[in-house]
This record gives sequence, structure tokens and C-alpha cells, in this order.
Amino acid sequence: MINGSRDMLSSFTEGLVTYACQDLEEESREELIYMAKLCEIAECYDDMRIYMKKIIQLNSELSISERNLLSVAYKQSVNPKRHSWTMTSSICSKLSEKNEIQQLKMAQLYQQRIEHEITEICNELFHLLDHYLIPTANRIQDGEAILFFFKMKGDYYRYLAFQSKLRGNNDDGELLKYYSQQALQAYETARTMSTTIPASDPLRLGFALNWSVFYHDIMDMPREAFNIAKEAFDETLNELDTLSEESYKDTAFIMQLLRDSLTLWDYDAEEEEDRVQKQDHH
Repeated sequence: MINGSRDMLSSFTEGLVTYACQDLEEESREELIYMAKLCEIAECYDDMRIYMKKIIQLNSELSISERNLLSVAYKQSVNPKRHSWTMTSSICSKLSEKNEIQQLKMAQLYQQRIEHEITEICNELFHLLDHYLIPTANRIQDGEAILFFFKMKGDYYRYLAFQSKLRGNNDDGELLKYYSQQALQAYETARTMSTTIPASDPLRLGFALNWSVFYHDIMDMPREAFNIAKEAFDETLNELDTLSEESYKDTAFIMQLLRDSLTLWDYDAEEEEDRVQKQDHH
């Protein structure tokens, strides 16, 4: 009975949001923002993306809270699919080892479907960033917004690069190169903008974390990844006393992630240096 009630509530919620999507074609920006927040509460993230697109097309100058809504809409849409892609990738590897050809083909087709959905979401975001959000942020000279959007662009190209890298066949070589270059360009622009805000700012610190992950996971440069993370961590330590209570919590959380990465990557960086030294001797 309880499960039945939950199903009814879920169906009602989905129906309400679907109806609202159809009924709000000419609604004001404030009403669209309300609907985006409603979608977040209802965990209807695909619908949330629809409202965020409408908001941006009406006025692409976003407040901090609206930028966060955009981030939630796309992150919560793409992350479950990224997890599903990773799981099916693992299944494909096991089926290949067992030489179960028919099941492998089915799993690969399903993985391709998930990947197509991920790529569509990323391309949708790139369009909003390149045609609306970044031009507007540049026009009004909003440094934090520029950092936010270029960080976001780098992150989503990193997601695509990671998938191409894991597949590892010849056809993906050019894609990996393209996605990696796009991510690097976006991150380099974000890096330039990050110097205009305090090192302890959660936005700047979160960028440094993701940038370091890019160098470690995509570029296979653990020493560079380690150095980026270490510099960000050390610079933030010097500013902790200046933070408000709210900012301190966000900053402390990201610093813990940086600390965890530094612990993991220190060994990788040493291995990389040993490998380079051996090559120099030959």
C-alpha cells in the first residue's frame, strides 16, 4: 500500500511538472525561476534544464543563485548517466573476458545509447555557454561569472574526454584530442580569471580541484596535478582566518578533497619522475 501511494505521488508530481512545462510558454522570468526550483525539489532535473534554458534565453545575466540552479540542473542530469556509463563499461569488459559475444553486443549498444544522452546534455550546455552566458559575462565584465562558466565548460569537456579515453580505440583518438584541447582551453581561461578573487573562495578552490583532476585523469600528468592542488591548498591555508562561517564550511570541504587527492597523487607523481629519469638515462 505504501509503495502504491509513493507511485501515485511520483506519477502526480511528474504529471504536474509535465503540465507546467507545457503551460509556461509565455511566463515571466520570475515564474520560470520558481518552476526551476520546483523541479529541483521534485528531482525532475531534465525538466529543470528546460526551465533554465528558457531563463537564459530571456536574460542571460544570471545571479549567483541562478548560476547555482544551472549547475544543479546539468550536474544532476548528467552524473547519474555518467555512473551508468561506467557501470556498463565494467560489464562490457567482463563480458569480453568471458567471450560472451551476444551479450557483449547488447551491452555495448546500451552503453552507446547512454553515451549519446551524455553527449547531448553536454552539447546543450556548451551552446548556452558559448552563445549566451559567456558573451554576457564578458560584456558586463563579471569576473566571477566568467570563472564559473569557463570552469563549467572545462568540466563537461573533461567528462567527454574521460569517456573517450576509457574506450581507447583508434576512432576515439581524435575525439579525445579534441575534447582534451577544449577542456584545457576553458580551464586556462578560468585559471586567468581565478587570480582576481581570493584563493580561499570556494569557486576558485573548486576550480583548482577540478583542474588538477583534469591533469591527473586526462593528461596523465600526476606531478602537474599534484602541484596545482598543493598550491591551491597552501594558498588557502593563509586565508582561512578571513572567511565567514558559511564560506569556511564550503572551503573546508573542498580542502579535504584536495588533501585526499594530494595523498593519492604523491605516489603517482614520484612514479612519473622515476619514469622520466629512466628515459633520460637511455
